[in-house]
Formats: sequence, C-alpha cells, structure tokens
Amino acid sequence: MMIGTQAEMHTSKSKLVKKAVAASKVDEKKAAGDKKPKLEEFIKTRDYTGACILLEFQKQTGEGNKETLPWLGYSAFHLGEYKKALDVYTDLLKEKEPDPNYHLFAACCQFNLGLYKEAEEQALKGPAVPLQNRILFHVAHKLVQLTHATPNRGLSQR
Repeated sequence: MMIGTQAEMHTSKSKLVKKAVAASKVDEKKAAGDKKPKLEEFIKTRDYTGACILLEFQKQTGEGNKETLPWLGYSAFHLGEYKKALDVYTDLLKEKEPDPNYHLFAACCQFNLGLYKEAEEQALKGPAVPLQNRILFHVAHKLVQLTHATPNRGLSQR
C-alpha cells in the first residue's frame, strides 16, 4: 500500500473543499429561489410597491384569497395610487355583503382624487366611526374653500 505525498494529499483535500463550497452555494441559490415573498414582509417593511406586485400576481393567477383585494386596495392607497385603490374598493362593494368600512376607504380615495361631493356621499354610506367623522370634516372644509374661492384669487397670480 502506497501512501501519497503530503502535497498530493493537500491537493486532493483542497479539491474536496472546493467541491463542497460550490455545492453549498448551489444549495443556497436553490433555497433562495424557492422562497416566495410573503405579503406580511412587504407590509411590515412598508414596501407597498412589492405588496401591489405580489397581490396583482396572486389576483391574475388565481392564487389569491378573500384578503387579496382588500390588501391590494390598502397597498395602492398607501402608494398614492388612489384611482387604482378606488377601483378595488368599488369592486369589493359589489360583492355580496361587503364590509361597510369599504365605503369609508373608497371615500378616502375619492377625497384624495378631489371628488369631494362623491367622497361625502360615500362616507355617509359607511358606519358612524371616527374615520367617517374625519372624512366628513375634511370634505366640509374643502367644499367651503371651494365656495369662497373667486376667479380673481389664486396661486397662479403674480
């Protein structure tokens, strides 16, 4: 039985180490590739863009559940995509026995879109909670401002 030289043993050992390291890197890539992002992670980190992308994907592929649309509305609203959020809440209000809070959420979207009368009407359909009072207060303030505005006043005058 012949024993190899120390250099040969070192070379074969280093080859084994390199193979093991390469294999572990492949395993890490596979593990990272298999991991799907979770909605909770996006919401927790306030990554509403990521949340919207994930929710839209779930909606289109049928992977969503009953919470997909409400979270899509929430995420779109927090991104400042008020029209998209309003469309989602409008769809939710068409469902059988919708959550009455969707009226308030839709009213918030309408308010941010400058649709003050529509926001007031929508808010009045919702439950009498502090959010409804807040929406109605802000709508009343905006409508008073609009009625007192005159063509001779404005920000564009110099």
